[in-house]
Amino acid sequence: RDAILIDVYPAEGGHREDDGSWRLAVPRASLPGAHWFPEAGRGVLAPGIGPWFERGMARLTGGDRSRRIVVFCLADCWMSWNAARRLHAAGYTRVAWFAEGTDGWQEMGLPLVDATPER
Repeated sequence: RDAILIDVYPAEGGHREDDGSWRLAVPRASLPGAHWFPEAGRGVLAPGIGPWFERGMARLTGGDRSRRIVVFCLADCWMSWNAARRLHAAGYTRVAWFAEGTDGWQEMGLPLVDATPER
């Protein structure tokens, strides 16, 4: 209940603009209350994505690296695993990987909502 939900599903066919906004080709349905950081789970991050993700996480946690964080994507998505490991390497101590992702959430009959990428 107190976890920060982090969606790292990629911006399919989209890209991040110079001003930090995202131009999306495909909408994303995600868990209610989740914060979407497209591309933050790639094995090799595009320029600017790493610092943007780090700043966003610092803002969401208020700098408290012991806040509970749950990272997800689709079912068994390696990108969410990468992002969870990246957060752990950055010193976040309570990071969990929700391996079922939005696929599992929906299969449990739980609602998804339209997501907007973090700025």
